[in-house]
Amino acid sequence: MRRELIRIGSLKGLEHVDALKAAIGYLPLTTAVMVRAAELWAKMRNLGTPTAPPDALDADVILAAIAESVGAIIVTENVGHLSRMVTAKHWREFVPKS
Repeated sequence: MRRELIRIGSLKGLEHVDALKAAIGYLPLTTAVMVRAAELWAKMRNLGTPTAPPDALDADVILAAIAESVGAIIVTENVGHLSRMVTAKHWREFVPKS
């Protein structure tokens, strides 16, 4: 999201993303996580289920590796790709029913 906000010059959007980052924090991207992401990338390709084109920066495998490193569940709309690697749930499952 940040790279697109930078690309389009949305200073207000960047302020919102920075506020969100400050409010919720984030997990670090470490060498160990990137090594695991490379393993997941290769595994998905070998299974015939890649999550991005071969030359893309595959955020799905990076996110999966981070979640796996801390035993987290990923809450997303992209359950299809991510649930092949780690536990992923659709975000609507966590919205209180009124």
